[in-house]
Amino acid sequence: VPAFTGRRCGCIAAGAAHSAALVWDDRVAGVPPAVRCYSWGAHGAGQLGHPSAEAHGSPREVDALSELRLAMPTSLEEARATAAGAHLGEPEFEPLACGAAHTALVTADGALWAWGCNASGQLGHQRLSAATAPAPVLALQHERVAQVSCGAAHTLALTGKGKVLAFGLNATG
Repeated sequence: VPAFTGRRCGCIAAGAAHSAALVWDDRVAGVPPAVRCYSWGAHGAGQLGHPSAEAHGSPREVDALSELRLAMPTSLEEARATAAGAHLGEPEFEPLACGAAHTALVTADGALWAWGCNASGQLGHQRLSAATAPAPVLALQHERVAQVSCGAAHTLALTGKGKVLAFGLNATG
């Protein structure tokens, strides 16, 4: 992806017609590096998290997340330390995931944010309407999420204590 040339991209995810990435932003002298979320592709359900409703052919920063401390492991060792106790076997840390038309992200403090299509409740928000801007999943505000994964119309969250939480379409289990 040309927009990320010379920058360190640590996490990527793809939905049916959109993509997202977490990228280290260390381009401003005197400002500590920060993790930024970028998205591009189709935007019909708000899955890019941008204020405009148009699709984007190249990555654009999700400005609504710019004030949050986003998470991205810098090494496999750090990923293991971050997810310690959360998994059986080889631990992983996945702070970003895309469903068919929704996106979910875990912040550095373990909060889950989601946006896009919510027709089946896959965002974990109280209403079934689409969310065109990233919003926290308030039902999980007392949980520390370590990993997120999305299916076409559902989302799974794994807490640091090993609890699996699911929301969205449950037509086939």
